[in-house]
Amino acid sequence: CIRDRVSTQSTGHPDPTPGNRYNDGKCDPKGRFWIGSMSHDESKKERGSLFLVNENHVAEEKLDKISVSNGIVWTADAKKMYYIDSPTKTVFSFDFDNLTGHISNK
Repeated sequence: CIRDRVSTQSTGHPDPTPGNRYNDGKCDPKGRFWIGSMSHDESKKERGSLFLVNENHVAEEKLDKISVSNGIVWTADAKKMYYIDSPTKTVFSFDFDNLTGHISNK
């Protein structure tokens, strides 16, 4: 469960996959919470996802088939988002729409 300290509203677990846990999370420039999941059993690849929890506490899956969610950051102008799925040893770059939270052009 994710709890907002200001409004005291809660969001249920965004990832319903049995055996998954959350590994990394961060707020984007607009204050929305992004959180990545992964399997408790790290030998089980591509079972996690990256979620965006919006201002209304609704979770939206943004990426699937994630193995170990790690490292998310945005550029100072909020036009790019960088994200790492650790086993790939790659930093992925996305175009980022700060108004909507939409990511594109991986």
